[in-house]
Amino acid sequence: MKILNPSLDIDLFNKKLSAAPQRILLLDYDGTLAPFTDKRMSAFPYPGIEELISRIILLDRSRVIIISGRTIEDLLKLVRFDTMPELWGSHGWERLLPGEKHIVRGPGPDVESFLGKALEWAIENGLADWVERKPVSMAFHWRGGEPGLENKINTLISSDLLAAAAEAGLEMRPFDGGVELIASGVDKGIAVSSIIDEYGEGSAVAYLGDDLTDEDAFTALGERGLSVLVCREPRDTGADLWIRPPDELYSFLEDWAEICGAGK
Repeated sequence: MKILNPSLDIDLFNKKLSAAPQRILLLDYDGTLAPFTDKRMSAFPYPGIEELISRIILLDRSRVIIISGRTIEDLLKLVRFDTMPELWGSHGWERLLPGEKHIVRGPGPDVESFLGKALEWAIENGLADWVERKPVSMAFHWRGGEPGLENKINTLISSDLLAAAAEAGLEMRPFDGGVELIASGVDKGIAVSSIIDEYGEGSAVAYLGDDLTDEDAFTALGERGLSVLVCREPRDTGADLWIRPPDELYSFLEDWAEICGAGK
C-alpha cells in the first residue's frame, strides 16, 4: 500500500468510516476484483473475494456497488455472491438493484443506428472476434490478439468510424486492452456523483478501480471520499491510495469489514 495524495490521512478516513451514518463501497470489476484474462468471459473474481464482499453486505452497514464497463448481463455470468451487491453496468448506463428490475437508459435512435452499422463494419473488416456490442457502445478488444491488432483497430476506427461516431453522439474512450465508442453523457464519474448525491456529503465513500475509465470516478469523488488505484504497477493517476491485488485488496476489504462491524 502506498499513499499517493500527501493530504490523505488514512487513520482519519477510518475514523470517519467507523462513525459515518452511511458507508458506500464502490468497486470496479475487471482488473480490480478480477484479474485480466485473454478470454473475457473467464475473468472470474480472485478466490475469496465474493465471500468477503458478501460478508460486508451482510453486515448491513455498507452500500456495496460494482460499477463496470461490462454489461450487467456479462457481470451476472461471472459473479456468484451469496448476497448480491448493486450493479451498474456499461459505465453507468445500466443499473440493477438486488431484487429489482434491470434498468437501461436508452441511447437514442442516432446511437442505435450507428452501433448497428458499426457492428456490420467490424464484421466486414475481420474484427468479429474482437468487437463487443453493448446497449450504448461498441468495444474493441485486442488483449490476446496477434501482434499489430491494436494498431489495426485504432487505424481503422480513426479512418472509418470516428467522424460518424461523433456525429451520432458517441465518443472514443480507451481502456486497458481496448477502446470503446460509447454514447456521451454518462461515465463512471457521473455514476459516482449520482450515488453520493442520494446519500449526502456525510457519507464515508471509497472507490476502488484500476483502469483509465476509473479516473473519471476518482475525479468525481475528489475530497468527498477515498479513491484507490488497484493495480500491480503504479501509473499516473488521480487516486489517493495505491494497493496491489490480490493481497492488499484482501487487506483493504478485511479492514473495511472490521471497521464497519465495530462501528455503529
